[in-house]
Amino acid sequence: PVSGANIFHGTLAAGLADWVKRAGLEHGIKTVISGGGCFHNKVLVELLDDHVRKIGFHSYFPEQIPPGDGGISLGQAWVGALKLMEQS
Repeated sequence: PVSGANIFHGTLAAGLADWVKRAGLEHGIKTVISGGGCFHNKVLVELLDDHVRKIGFHSYFPEQIPPGDGGISLGQAWVGALKLMEQS
């Protein structure tokens, strides 16, 4: 049965996939790495992954590190460490 939640998740995933497609084509990128608290939502992850793969992009979601603030902070620390290594 179609519910408000199904419509919401389907519309959000389709909109994000369209944005990914346009941005990817503009910048010559076909790999998408998603992070953020909303990706704790299994329904959204599965729908977005399906949409992104259908348009020919590679899609990655967090598996070993949480998708929320903790994972984002770790990614920021990693980028900072790389920048420091480049400077020395």
